[in-house]
Amino acid sequence: MALNPQNIEQHKFKPGQSGNPAGRPPGIPNAKTRYKRLLELVTKKANPVTGEIEEFTQLELMDMAIFNKALKGDLRAYKEVMDRLEGTSAQSVDLTSGGEKLPTVIIENVYGTKPNFRVNNEVAEADNVATDSNPE
Repeated sequence: MALNPQNIEQHKFKPGQSGNPAGRPPGIPNAKTRYKRLLELVTKKANPVTGEIEEFTQLELMDMAIFNKALKGDLRAYKEVMDRLEGTSAQSVDLTSGGEKLPTVIIENVYGTKPNFRVNNEVAEADNVATDSNPE
């Protein structure tokens, strides 16, 4: 089925024409704004540590709920608290090829006329390498 250019042209949006004229009206807050407002609402509750009645935002109450789960031994909650405090741990990836480790390549003297390469700590020649001073 070939595309008809006239058919395509009649369905293109005109400049200044909305693609969704019945969409969200102006002045209606988006979801992020609504959630932020709800999370900032203040409630009086007993402090789980001191027992005194205090004012807490909904966000603080959610944080306390995760904290309380961690205190009760929930490892996922504990990991969440620790990740928030200390950041997530770095992930390492072991790259192998058929069970053999891949060679480690180090490039030295990049700004010189001829870069030096070391593969598995052995110097390798770079005869056919283009550099700024030796353009190809």
